[in-house]
Amino acid sequence: MILGASEIKHKMGLDFPQKLVITPLLDPIRQLAPGAAAVDLRLGQEIMTADPEVLACMDPLTDQHETLLGYLRNTYLPLGGEFILHPRQFALAATLEYIRVPRGLAGHVVGRSRWARVGLIIAMATFVHPGYSGCLTLELQNLGDVPMQLSPGFTVAQLILEGVGWEAQTDPGQRTCAVGPEFLRLLSKTEQRKLRELRHTRDVLTGDKGWLELVKQERHAPQQAEEPQPPA
Repeated sequence: MILGASEIKHKMGLDFPQKLVITPLLDPIRQLAPGAAAVDLRLGQEIMTADPEVLACMDPLTDQHETLLGYLRNTYLPLGGEFILHPRQFALAATLEYIRVPRGLAGHVVGRSRWARVGLIIAMATFVHPGYSGCLTLELQNLGDVPMQLSPGFTVAQLILEGVGWEAQTDPGQRTCAVGPEFLRLLSKTEQRKLRELRHTRDVLTGDKGWLELVKQERHAPQQAEEPQPPA
């Protein structure tokens, strides 16, 4: 069942570990309006944008995670600062609010319709797992025809909370305590290695031997433990 404003306030007033945390609420009356079934979330101060000069094409099978991180450029906005999101441009941002979701609750982040109607699409794939703590990463894209000026503090998204039918046993790796936008590894190292080998097999069968040395290097490289991944 989706929580209403009164239920959300009740959860925020509980003691740990059942306490729901959403802070700071700069305007609690408007962000958690009576009768509402969501909490308004504000745009934070850190923006990640793509730098097309770093990569001509993003290939998750060949590019290392560090290379992909270098593809993104961080911009820090002071309060009152401005960021221009150009038409068709994609960016990652974080919420101004820090969220702690207790076990027994889960959430969905959706964009506000008023922004969608001028072309700003927000949070297309943000599910908040039980036990998550941290600022939420938002995906922003300007689908309009004119540049859009954004500032920290704009209420651009909403958090919808609902109970789960069981008390989730959350992997500690999901509690990331992020304070800015996060760019996650696209594939695990195991997935990357196996899919490289499949691509190599295809290339050998079609006469393209270009991947042979790359696969040999991968097979002889020392194996490293998988890193725990936070939720998307």
